[in-house]
Amino acid sequence: MKLYINSIKNNSTKIEIKLIEAEGVVKEESQSAQYEQSEKLLPLIEQVINQSGRAVSEIKEIEVENKGGTFTSVRIGIVVANALGYAWGVPVVGTDSPGQEKQVNGLSMVQPVYNKEPNITI
Repeated sequence: MKLYINSIKNNSTKIEIKLIEAEGVVKEESQSAQYEQSEKLLPLIEQVINQSGRAVSEIKEIEVENKGGTFTSVRIGIVVANALGYAWGVPVVGTDSPGQEKQVNGLSMVQPVYNKEPNITI
């Protein structure tokens, strides 16, 4: 089973989580999260897994949107995907340029693809 994470949906106003098997989507949820991706992403992942009736141990891969959206939304999705992949011991792949993941301690991890430089204000 694959966990799919999209923190850049609709230009970062929504987050989307799916559990996917070969037969199709097992469970999916999306949630409004403009400026709140970091607060809502992990609870939404937990909710989807719990409501699916599946165990975390059944997840064999994580796929994450790694291009598009804002700098922060891309970063949040990738950090969460890579951290969960490391913790669960499963590979992480990006939707943009799959197969170009970086190997870290024997696990594949995704690097972000940014559309532009960050706009950081004080």
